[in-house]
Amino acid sequence: MSGVGKGVVGTVTKPVAGVLDFASGAASAIRDTSKSHVHRRPSRVRRPRCCYGHGGLLAPYSNESAKVQEELLRLNSHNYTERFVVAIGCCYRRK
Repeated sequence: MSGVGKGVVGTVTKPVAGVLDFASGAASAIRDTSKSHVHRRPSRVRRPRCCYGHGGLLAPYSNESAKVQEELLRLNSHNYTERFVVAIGCCYRRK
């Protein structure tokens, strides 16, 4: 009787364990493929800038002020402790 009971229980539990093992393996495969060793950055659309306006507020983006900031950073060996302050009407043109 105990052998028949073990056989009946085994016929139910073994397929369930197989399905769970398959699901676990599929989840591991998806996780491994999503972890890429090569991270590609999107290409830049515009120049980076961190120009400050009056009162330390972030000024509207201006390509001219971004060029000036890029040149000033090149001249001072990329010392980011110095701030480039933009006069709002100077380099910004409304369209």
